[in-house]
Amino acid sequence: MLTVSPQTAARYVSHVTVMNARIFHAPTGPEAARIADVRASLARMGAGQECVQAVPATAANVREIWKRAPSDVGLMAALMWAGAFRHADLVSLAPSDIRHVAVDEYDITLRVTKTTTFSRRPRVVRVTLPPHVSRRLDRALTRSSLDLPTYTRFRRELARVCPLLTAHSFRRGAVQRAMDHRVGDESVMRLTGHKTLESLSTYAARLPRTWAEQMTAASRATLW
Repeated sequence: MLTVSPQTAARYVSHVTVMNARIFHAPTGPEAARIADVRASLARMGAGQECVQAVPATAANVREIWKRAPSDVGLMAALMWAGAFRHADLVSLAPSDIRHVAVDEYDITLRVTKTTTFSRRPRVVRVTLPPHVSRRLDRALTRSSLDLPTYTRFRRELARVCPLLTAHSFRRGAVQRAMDHRVGDESVMRLTGHKTLESLSTYAARLPRTWAEQMTAASRATLW
C-alpha cells in the first residue's frame, strides 16, 4: 500500500472487504475493528491531498496510436475508447465473448471486471466501431484467441506514442467525450458501469448533466 496513493489503497481495502464478505462472511468483532482502523488511517493520510486522475485520452490520441503502434495495441486502444473499458476488462477476452450484431456494432461480454467480481454475473456492453477498426476486429475473431497485448506491453507502446497517457486514460477520455457531446448521464453510466452520479462526477471531473440542469434551475429561481 506504500506504493499507491491513500485514495487508491482505500479502494483496494473496500474491494477486498466486499469480495471476502461475498465468499465468506461480513467482518465482525476484531476483524471489523482492524478494517475500520486501516480505513481511518488511510483517510488521515489522504486528508488534503488531491486525488490524481489519469490524463484523459482524446480522439486524436486514439488515431495516432492506431497509425503508429503495433496492430494489436491499436486494436486494444480502439476497443478501450469505444466502450470506456479498462485494460483488465478486455485482456482476457476470447473470440466467443464478442458478437457482431449489426454493421460496426458488437456485443462484448465482460467476464472479469470490478463489476463482475461484485455481482458474479458477466456484463454485456454494446459498442460501435469505425469501419477500419471493425475490419481489424473481424480478422482477429477468426483466430483461436484475440492475442491482445499485456498491460506491460500496452504501457510500453503507449509511452512511445503518447507518453502522457496511461491505460486508464482511454476510459476517462471516452467518458468526457460522451459528456461533451451531451450524451445523457444514464447512457454514460450504462456504458461505464457507474452506479451513481456521485461516482460519475468524481471520475469525469465535471458536473453530470442532470446535476447541472437541476442547479441551473434552482439558481435561476433566485434571479433578481
